[in-house]
Parts: sequence; C-alpha cells; structure tokens
Amino acid sequence: MTIAKVADFVKLVQRLEKAHTMCLQREAQEERCFEKSRKRQLAEMKEELHFANKQLIMVRRAALRHLLSFEHLQYQLELNHLGKSFYVERL
Repeated sequence: MTIAKVADFVKLVQRLEKAHTMCLQREAQEERCFEKSRKRQLAEMKEELHFANKQLIMVRRAALRHLLSFEHLQYQLELNHLGKSFYVERL
C-alpha cells in the first residue's frame, strides 16, 4: 500500500507542477495582452488629442475671423459717420 500512496503522491505532484506551468504561461500571455491593449489605447489617445487640437485651432480661427470682420464693420461705420471710408480697389 505504501508504494501505491507514493505513486499517487508523485502523480499529484506532477499534476500540480503541470498546473503551475500552465498558470505561469497564462500569466505571461495576459501580460502581453495587457501591454498590447495599453499601447493601442495610448495610440488612440494620441490620435484623439491630435484631432482635438486641430479642431480647437479651427474654432479659434473662426472666432478670430468673426471678431476681425466685426471690428472691420465697426471701423467702417465710425468712418462713415465722419464722412470718410476705406479705400477699396475695384478690378
């Protein structure tokens, strides 16, 4: 009976070692998967920031154009009240 117990114990140790090896392999695989996921997320964030900055620049330019056209109209009205005007070249 002792030999059978020893053989069972050896089998148990072998199964535990195999399970431990598989567990380590899965952990390594998960780490690689998480690393790829993190790199993909960083790339997406970088792309989003790029487009957000581009959009912000477009909004600022539009606001500046609006402000400049409003100021131009305001100066034109002030000059008209004084009897003066801007020189406009006609082609």
